[in-house]
Formats: sequence, C-alpha cells, structure tokens
Amino acid sequence: MKIMIVDGQGGGVGRCLVEALEAKLPKARLLAVGTNAAATANMMKGGDVEGATGENAVVVNSRKADVIVGPMGIVMADAMLGEITPRMAQAIAGSSARLMGTISEKENIEQENIKQNLKRILDVINTSPQEVYVAAIDGRCASGKTTLAKALAKETGAGVIHMDDFFLPEELRTKERLSSPGGNVHYERFREEVLENLKRKRDFSYRAFDCKTMTLGEARTVAGGGLYIVEGAYSCHPKLGDYMNLRIFSNVSREVQRSRVLKRGGEAALESFTRRWIPMEEAYFEAFSIPQRADLLIDSTPLTCYHNPCYHDDRHYDKYVD
Repeated sequence: MKIMIVDGQGGGVGRCLVEALEAKLPKARLLAVGTNAAATANMMKGGDVEGATGENAVVVNSRKADVIVGPMGIVMADAMLGEITPRMAQAIAGSSARLMGTISEKENIEQENIKQNLKRILDVINTSPQEVYVAAIDGRCASGKTTLAKALAKETGAGVIHMDDFFLPEELRTKERLSSPGGNVHYERFREEVLENLKRKRDFSYRAFDCKTMTLGEARTVAGGGLYIVEGAYSCHPKLGDYMNLRIFSNVSREVQRSRVLKRGGEAALESFTRRWIPMEEAYFEAFSIPQRADLLIDSTPLTCYHNPCYHDDRHYDKYVD
C-alpha cells in the first residue's frame, strides 16, 4: 500500500502523520510530498519515507497513491497561504485514492468550506459582462444550498429565490405527476411568477408556499440589483428552460447528508427523507443528468468525512467527476 502524505509551509502536520503512520503501518510505503522544500525535509525527518516537492510531484503521485493524507486544505485551491495550487487541489480531489483529512481545533471546517465555494462561484460571476446574471444552485438535500445562497446574497446583495417556496400543492399531486422525475415542484408557477422577472434589474415578489397550511403564504420580495440566485433542488429542471447563466451542483456525502437531516428534524424526518424525498431527488438527478450538466460542482462534505469530496455514492456518482 502506497500512502502519500501532503503538507505545506513548515511541514509540521505532515511530519506528525509520517511518525504515526510508520508506527501503525510499518509495511506501508510512505511518500512525503511537500508544497515546498522545507515542508518535505521536515516530513522526511519523521521516519523512513521517500520525499518529493512541488506541484508536479503532487499531481503525478496523486494518480499512484492508494491513500492520501494531509491537512484539510490540500483539496482547496489557494489554501495554506496560497501554496496549494488549483492543479494540486484538483489532482488530490479527483484521485481514486482514499482521502483522509486532518484538522486542528482552530479550523472551522464548514465555514472554510463555504468560503472556498463562495470564492469559486464569485470568480466565475465576476468575469461575466452580463448586466443581469442568474446562478442556479441545484443539488442534494442538506448539501448547503440555502446556506451558500445566503452567503452569496450577503457578499453581493443578490436577490434569492428559494425552490422550496414552489412546493407542489395538493390538488396537483396526481400519481402521474409525482411519477415524473422532478414532478413534485410547481414549475408552472415558477415560470409565471419568477422567470420573466429574472431578465430585469428591478425588485419583484412571488408567493411562497406554506407547507404547514399547504397553501400559498405571504409574498417574498426579491432584490433586483442584477444578480439573482435561484437555490434548491429542481432549480435546473428542464421544464424551467435555460434561464440561468451558471449551473451549480451542490454535493454532500451520504453519511453527512443523513446526519444533517437527523439534526434538523429528528428520526421522523430522517425516515421520511430516506424513504421518499431523497429517492425522488436522485431519480431527478439521474433522469436529467443534472450533475453532468453543471458548470460548477461544489461539495459541502467536511474533509474528515469523505472518501472523495466529489462523490456521493461510489456506485453511481464517480462518473460525474472528471
């Protein structure tokens, strides 16, 4: 078994990993790869380990390793004060190796994840000459779509439209409708109340569906500054057309998805989502190749919990990632 340890800056975390791995797995082949020479040298002091330095060493050995370990930042472009290049992060994240992230007590994983995803999205949006720009964040439940949309709105003043506000009313929930992939969203009302407004720089409002009363509730006002974020599962449904400038797919591991649903709603919610809502989402993703059609794939899985941060289920979703 070949284990690649990746670290940058002074290589302190990497050295501790080398020492621990050598003690626990004496027969494993260890390779220390530093983003700089000092980090590599320090890691090599931790035990009987091969060493290499630099971007190309990371890229090449990511293809050969069985396991990759290192600080959480190794799969985040520009992390470690810029030492992790986009090419390094992509090579590690896209590797078929098992990834094992480590964190310190001071690192807030979820906030760092949001920050990195926010940066990736803004890098795309900010290069557009469009006066009116629409980004759609589709993806799995509990993958952080709403949280990311709120962060984008706070950063840019964007107007946000929530797909949860377009829950299908009872009178339309026929067997035929619900058997159609993505049929549980009221796309007809979305087209009527939202789509035309996304072409203009002006405030508008739409009615939000109230799941408690199962009726249309109060109107929501959407800021019309020229940037709009449509967030939620089914936001990229073909029935809505190509209204967006940017398609984003938000992913999360199955384990983290379950834990978040459980935390939000308890055992009853978990049972309901597992039995009904998650299978409906997955059928929609599969039917319309939603992850494959995305311009940008993001992931909210904490880096201590992943096999590969772009995979949700190894049986189906590795084909969506280059």
